[in-house]
Amino acid sequence: MQIESNGHSLSYGRFDQYIYPLFKKDIDSGKLTKADAFELLTCLWIKTLTVQKIRSQAHTLSSAGSPMYQNVTVGGQTVDKKDAVNKLSFVVLQSIAQTRLTQPNFTVRYHANIDKKFMEECIEVMKLGFGMPALNNDEIIIPSFINWGVKEEDAYNHSAIDKASERDVPDILCSALTDACIARGKTIKEGGAVYDFISDLQVGIADMADSLAAIKKLVFEEKKISPAQLWDAILDNFTSPENQRIQEMFISAARLAAFVTAEPLQSARTSVKAWAPWPRPTAAKLVSRSPKVARPRTTPTRTAPLPFSNPLPNFRRKKSPAAFYSIKK
Repeated sequence: MQIESNGHSLSYGRFDQYIYPLFKKDIDSGKLTKADAFELLTCLWIKTLTVQKIRSQAHTLSSAGSPMYQNVTVGGQTVDKKDAVNKLSFVVLQSIAQTRLTQPNFTVRYHANIDKKFMEECIEVMKLGFGMPALNNDEIIIPSFINWGVKEEDAYNHSAIDKASERDVPDILCSALTDACIARGKTIKEGGAVYDFISDLQVGIADMADSLAAIKKLVFEEKKISPAQLWDAILDNFTSPENQRIQEMFISAARLAAFVTAEPLQSARTSVKAWAPWPRPTAAKLVSRSPKVARPRTTPTRTAPLPFSNPLPNFRRKKSPAAFYSIKK
């Protein structure tokens, strides 16, 4: 599937659910130990990281680290609404913490009745500073899927899978492995799949939302700044002392603003972090960057230091979080 598609976003789905019966069978029979499974998983994540594609310079700048957007999902609930965390969920979490790789992305589906110890270990891993796991809220996502017409049993079995594909490529293998495509005689591009959710990629959604919230508050509700003042400040790129003061007002307002919607939102967006290339051709943002950063740069943007000093620390240190201790055979 990597070869027939554009190489992106081929994910493992609910890994701890469909692999657990095999894991349990081999553990119970003595063919596999927990340490064996741990080692195999770390090797799998390393192998996953090696999947790459050649990109253009523009794409490379926008996608620092060359992400392929693979995803592994664990946790969540079963179709009978019970906590789905199992022993394999813990081993997957520990192996992700051990490797600390940028790929695959790691998602935990959490809910009100999730295993407390597992959630505590997730938090310990998050404290390591490499951005995982992402937490997806079943209490919000599952009802949203059902409202969109997804069957309840399918909604409870969802996972974070982002499948990106070219419009004119049929993706025969992927279609053959997708529910209903064979029965309907159609590829995924022709409407063969039962569910076909499509989202576009957006850069800077968080800043846009903060900006709109601040404008709503300061310009239209409190009327502390007129539309003309705002427009002049934007044209000035917030460089004058007065316009810098206006920008600070918007930054403060954005931190306090909140939106409440009366109807459920059904549009989908994928927010992409691409700080390196986009500041160069754009003006200063209303609620974030200072005007100095907005000016054109003639030297490459330097990469920020890692949040930890040693990417491969000694995991046997006494102060290491419980979630990534070494497992001895």
